Formats: sequence, structure tokens, C-alpha cells
Amino acid sequence: MDSINNKVDNSGANAQGIYAASESNQVTSEILKVITAAGQTPSASVLDQLMAGLDKFVTGFGFWCTDTGSGGSYAIANQNSSFTRISGLYVGLTLKFRPASNNTSATPALTYRGTSYNLIGEEVALVAGDIATTRDCEVRYNGTTFVVLQRSIARQISNFYPNGYINGLAVIYAGANTIGIGIGECTSTLGSNPPAVDSNRINTRLLASLTKNLSSWVAGSGGGLPSGVSATANSWLRVFVISGPSLVSAGFDTNVSASTLLTVAGSAYTHQRQVGWIRIDSGGSIRSFSTSITDPSRVTWRGTAFESSSSYTGITSSGRHTITTADAPPGSDAYLTGFFYYTSSNNSAIWWILLEGGDSTATTPANGNYTYTSSSSQGNVNSFEGRFVDKKITLDSSGRYYVSQRNTRGGLPGSLVLAQYNAFVTGYEFKR
Repeated sequence: MDSINNKVDNSGANAQGIYAASESNQVTSEILKVITAAGQTPSASVLDQLMAGLDKFVTGFGFWCTDTGSGGSYAIANQNSSFTRISGLYVGLTLKFRPASNNTSATPALTYRGTSYNLIGEEVALVAGDIATTRDCEVRYNGTTFVVLQRSIARQISNFYPNGYINGLAVIYAGANTIGIGIGECTSTLGSNPPAVDSNRINTRLLASLTKNLSSWVAGSGGGLPSGVSATANSWLRVFVISGPSLVSAGFDTNVSASTLLTVAGSAYTHQRQVGWIRIDSGGSIRSFSTSITDPSRVTWRGTAFESSSSYTGITSSGRHTITTADAPPGSDAYLTGFFYYTSSNNSAIWWILLEGGDSTATTPANGNYTYTSSSSQGNVNSFEGRFVDKKITLDSSGRYYVSQRNTRGGLPGSLVLAQYNAFVTGYEFKR
């Protein structure tokens, strides 16, 4: 299409059926602006340029914006400056842009045409990472502000999985200084034992295995100790997978919520899930262990197992309770293998009982607060030995359980010649 300036007959003030050239040129100029704004060169031989130009605007060309904001705030402008000639905003106006940064708040600022708005979610409040540099963001004006029309894909998908979901992510011993974390996925949880529901949970997917060692933390494979956390001899370290929008890494922490690790990793990492434990031995190395192939929450110690033993005489009918520290993480289920043994001088009947739960700060706990998980007894004999293999018992928050010995016949002090308990912790099970 070409301009028709000077091609219209304008002779005579009262000419009939003929537009003034200036009026004709105004219409033509408006049409030409649509054609050129759509990136076309006007041509008299191409008769569908106006339609092609309108089609580009209708399909979104005129609504694509560029973002020059930063730090979780957005400043957008139409890529095609001709679009800004439309005066004012209208309900339903939809714009798209590629964010220059991830959002960190529930109401990030959006500046458009010199006015600042607080972005909101369409059905639920935004959370950190809903707007990300890895995907386009689409917003719609509702008469007051702009509404984000789509959220994080990872967060949407996580709603299809139940709270606490985990598959894979096995923690594997890889050497005195190193562990491996296998591929897998899980939903994020809040820091507690057992894990608590995270209402803003996202799926974490580890598509390639990682290795982590006892040096300073780095993203990906490498060091796993954040500043402020050390591999102290004879201590436990929690193993976490941490994630954010399109980010996955791992590391160690002593805090149940991975607060130190997340702080050091930076604001891009927003969620966590504890996937295991490691034990630092007396020499500062990771104690060797094997992880079950079928159940990554089940760990077995390699080499000599930890031994707990006690010997008593003179046990009365009220019994005696011994707080015993197991070589297993706090709050886990320890697997014990061992035996009960006693000899007496008056055929006393002795019960040996493993107790779990309750307040392990008590020297003599109330039996009603405990679960009887194992016992051995024999009456009217001078000696007895009872054995148990891989007996599971839940530890308290300090990694302890009770051994209870009581004389069911109420024998007099001194009637019991020897009472002995020996147990080896062969491994443990951690509620991931």
C-alpha cells in the first residue's frame, strides 16, 4: 500500500463524493503505522499487509515487554514502542516478559508506564521463585494491579505428590571424607523430626548424583560444610538436599531446619529436605556404613559395632533403669543385637526390658510412659541367658534408650549374684 497523497481530486470547494486529500492521507497514515509497526515495508502489490499487522498484535507481538528491573523487582516496557500509543490501561490487558531476576517476596513491585504496582498471585499468594528467569512471566491487569497468571512449574507439579514424598536420594558412603547422594526426587519439608508439612512445598529433583566432602560448602559436587558447621569428632551431621527455582544442591548442617546451610548457599536456595545422617568418628572421618538398596532409610554399620554393657547386683522388686546411649542418630530407630544374662542365689525371676520414648532425663522413669519392646525372663533357676537379634527400638532426641532390670519375685538385696546386659548397635533406620 502506498500513500495516496496528491492522488485525490480536490478541485472545487463543493466537489461531491470526493474526500479531501488531507483526510484521505490521515486514514492511510494510520493504516501505514500498523503495517510498519508490525515490521513490514508498505507495498502497493501486497494487499494483506494490514491484516498481517493486526494479526501480529492480536497474537501478542504488541504485548511483549522487556524487563530492566533487578533484585526481585520488575520494570517492563513494550518492546514495540508504537503499542504505547494506546492511552491508559484496561481490564484484561495481558503482558508477557522474561524476568531479569527471581521474585523473593509475595508482592514484588512491577513498574509499567511510569506507575508501580504490587504483583499478586491469581488464586494463592506468590512465594519466592514463582517468577523466575528460566521462563516467561504473563501478567494481566485487573483494574487495580497486575496478576501473575502462571506459577512455578515445579511448585505446580509438587501438588500432585503427597506431603513427605521421597524416592531415591540415597546417602552412600564413598570414603573417609566423602559421601554420595544418588538421583531421586522429593517434596520439600519443614525442619523437624519426623518432617513436618511444608504448605509451600516444591518438588526437588536431582537428575545427576552428587558427591559431598568435609571441606567448605560449594554448589554441586564438592565441599558440604557451610561456614559455622564443623566435622567435630564423635558427632552427628545431618545430610540435606536443598533447592530453589531450577537449582538443586546438597550439604551438611547440625540444625534440623538446615538454617546455616541455606544461609551460606544464598537466597536462591529456598527449600530443604533431610535425606540422611553421617557420623564423624574419633579421628574426624566419616564412619563407614552401608545403605540398603531397597530402603535408603536403612543403614548398617561396617566393621565393629558399638557395644553397650552394664552389670548390676542387688536388684530389688522396684527395678533399676539405665539410660543407654546408642550409636545411632537422635530420634532414629536403632537396631540392637545382644543378650541378657543373670545368676542368682535364691532362684529369683528377673525381667530384662528395653524401654523407649518418654522423658529420658528421668533416672527412674514411670513405666506407663514407655513401650516394652523386648524382654527375657526366667523363674526359679539360678541362671538364665536370653538373646536378641536386630531388635528395633526408637531413640529419644539425644539418641538414648533405657534398659530396665527388675526382680519380679521381690527378692532381697544381695540375692542377685550378677545381672548383665550387652548389646551391639548394628545400624539404624532414619525416618526421611
